[in-house]
Amino acid sequence: MLTTNTIKGEEIGLLKGAPDIVMELCNIKEDEKTQLLKQLDEWSGAGLRLLALAYKKGNNPREVKNYSWIGFVGIEDPIRPSVKEAIMLCRKSGIKVKMITGDYRKTAEKVAMNLGLAVGVDQILEGKELETISEDNLVQIVEKIVIFCRVSPHHKIKNS
Repeated sequence: MLTTNTIKGEEIGLLKGAPDIVMELCNIKEDEKTQLLKQLDEWSGAGLRLLALAYKKGNNPREVKNYSWIGFVGIEDPIRPSVKEAIMLCRKSGIKVKMITGDYRKTAEKVAMNLGLAVGVDQILEGKELETISEDNLVQIVEKIVIFCRVSPHHKIKNS
């Protein structure tokens, strides 16, 4: 999300979004980016939902490049108490439970674990993989996939 604002007569762009995407729009040195990705991995592994923030003063802030990095925001999004029971009831009824989220893989894995969903490495599919997989291959593997993570709205209708 990008907003442009005039503050004390100066146009400022404020950017928020997925950290991996926002980082690409910022002037960040490689060693700093490596540290940020390490922190991103750590925080997502703790189950936090992550957003990145950046800004740009003047110099056409609507042009989404050359932004200055501000930092991450990690949000704990607690699971509603009724969700575990709903999953249990679905399973008892023979319904296969799948999780579809825009969150990072480690965040999704942590949430799944907290919900009691046992997930193996081969039961997770990321949005970038959905971009490249054929619909025939997707049909073959979709039954075993439990978590679809880092998905966008257009991924959710693939092969519908």
